[in-house]
Amino acid sequence: MELAPAQLGQWSLDRVHAYDYNKGVLHRGDGATEYLSQRPWTSSTVAGTGARRDPLTCPIPADSSSSPQPDCQRSLQSPVALAAAPDGSLIIGDGRYLRIL
Repeated sequence: MELAPAQLGQWSLDRVHAYDYNKGVLHRGDGATEYLSQRPWTSSTVAGTGARRDPLTCPIPADSSSSPQPDCQRSLQSPVALAAAPDGSLIIGDGRYLRIL
């Protein structure tokens, strides 16, 4: 059985790596071990401004293939879902929009 690499954020696990989720330990194929609990936690804002988007000033376009207006792209109205795509991009379900970052 061949295992495919897993994409996790901006880094990936190769076929020869193993990640122990419960202990937060990454066993690398070269014999090295990384303890993720000892690495600093970082976070950064990738979408939204902290202010909720006004649904009246940012209407849903009639043509589903068109993008939201530029002012409407800066804020989120009602984010309900978040997913990571295989290419590393984030997909945010925001009301009736799908935002791809």
